[in-house]
Amino acid sequence: MNVTKALAIGTFDGVHLGHRRVLEQADAVVTFDPHPRVVLGNQVELISTLERRLELIREAGIEEVVVVDFTLELSQLEPEEFVERHIRPLGASAVVAGEDFRFGRQRRGDLDL
Repeated sequence: MNVTKALAIGTFDGVHLGHRRVLEQADAVVTFDPHPRVVLGNQVELISTLERRLELIREAGIEEVVVVDFTLELSQLEPEEFVERHIRPLGASAVVAGEDFRFGRQRRGDLDL
């Protein structure tokens, strides 16, 4: 039997309606802590703590959540390297995220990758 595993990826701060729509399509979640924009030196007012985000994600029906430690080194990975290190090992056959989601060095990675 071929099992499809959809992986949602993002920060999911606050787990608002748009986040919930992404989570409805997912079997598992990859999120980041600390928030990538904070690590990159931007001012960010977060809606919820990591613990609350995890609680909200689980309340949305997601049991498997992976928290990736976001560092400057991680932000410099080429998108393909990020996929090889953090997505493929989870066995995802599909990835879902918000339409503006980008990742990897200079935000070159997108959902098409």
